[in-house]
Amino acid sequence: MVQAKLSSLVKFVAGTIFGGVVATLGAMYTAADTDKTQNQTRQIDVQQIPQFSWGSQSPVPNVQFTYLNTQTNTKIEQIVGTDVELYNYTDRDAPETQIAITVHNADGSLPVFVGARARDGGIEDFPVEQNIKPVVHDHTLAFSFKVPTVLRTDTGMGNHSFQLYFAGKVAPVLTVSAGAPGFGWRAWDGSHYQEIQLAKLSPWQRFGPQFSGAALIVGALITLTFLLVQIPAARSREKNRMIGMTDVVDATLESANLKDITDVERRKLAADVAFNCWTSIYESMKGLDKTVAAKPERVV
Repeated sequence: MVQAKLSSLVKFVAGTIFGGVVATLGAMYTAADTDKTQNQTRQIDVQQIPQFSWGSQSPVPNVQFTYLNTQTNTKIEQIVGTDVELYNYTDRDAPETQIAITVHNADGSLPVFVGARARDGGIEDFPVEQNIKPVVHDHTLAFSFKVPTVLRTDTGMGNHSFQLYFAGKVAPVLTVSAGAPGFGWRAWDGSHYQEIQLAKLSPWQRFGPQFSGAALIVGALITLTFLLVQIPAARSREKNRMIGMTDVVDATLESANLKDITDVERRKLAADVAFNCWTSIYESMKGLDKTVAAKPERVV
């Protein structure tokens, strides 16, 4: 009766754990899928990469570079630039995208813009380049222009890039935003590329390791519970066997027609023989066999 109840308990615990694991993994997948469906506004990643500055120093002896701002016809001592890269890690191409850039110097002075370049992939984009022109607002420069479709990418390469150059030794501070119908923007992060790679995996590829680990834990718990149930049952079986052995030894001694020994003494002697046999077998066991085996107990 007790063993039947323990067996039912094992089945209940195993079923509960397994059901919980399956429900958890199902909830994880459902949540990820729901989030993907509900999050209709996709994001264009915007990355800023400061460039080295260029001065008058030349690698040729007795030669010095000079720079001239052709717009103002003034000499420039040093030039500094910043790259702006656009990445589209989403599941579709972004339509015509509006780019807005504001630029200011940390010391409050007005940045001196000297030029810009635009690239579509690795090709120079002259139409966009011609539209990168600043508007002065107090001590800030503002740029507003559009780029054609920002194609989705499943590689680590950017889609569109802009290089803005300014006079000075220190690059000014840029604030960049990008927007298109159905698209917002966010600061670039390497993990975003990993997210798009992960999204392409099947549910089993995404959650298989977690499921396998959970199944391993469930299997270990079931095995442990089974052992905990079997140890008392094994002990009960061993005791019954020793009682049976005692009966056999007792019957053997009785048939030997021993003199000067009572039935009680004969039964005690039979129990001693059975106990000694059980102890001998137990002591000969090694490792796990001895760990899970019932410890010898004298039975009558």
